[in-house]
Amino acid sequence: MRVMSHSETRDVKGRGLRPEDAALQLLAHVLAANGRVDACEVAELDRLGAWARLGIARDRLLRRAQRLAGLGGQLLRASRAGLRGLPERLASRLHAIEAPADRLLLCRLALATVRADGRVSADERLVLDTLLHGWRISPMLVAHANLRSPLG
Repeated sequence: MRVMSHSETRDVKGRGLRPEDAALQLLAHVLAANGRVDACEVAELDRLGAWARLGIARDRLLRRAQRLAGLGGQLLRASRAGLRGLPERLASRLHAIEAPADRLLLCRLALATVRADGRVSADERLVLDTLLHGWRISPMLVAHANLRSPLG
């Protein structure tokens, strides 16, 4: 696991979204998925050194997650159509992270985050599945990576 290199922070396909910004936004969606930012989930990210691993600012991520949670989970709960539209809303963020190792790391951190409180809500599962399916990463690959080299 590594911090995204400087060469990887270039603008992606003219969208102006750098990989670390995309990682921050995706992880904020994971944290806010159930409509709140749980202290135990933040503590798990602290314990795993997520901020340094991803090259993102802790305070900035938490502000973003609080804003999303402040919407009362509307991004996820608005309607059945809204739930189906989540992959499209997150697509540019998913595409901005091109390195397979960075994608796997973010999935591993997302899984650790949603499991931190001992239960995974349907909305948390939806965001996690969006990451996995969007990058074509199998849950088995994440499990294997965690067994081979635990994050924490």
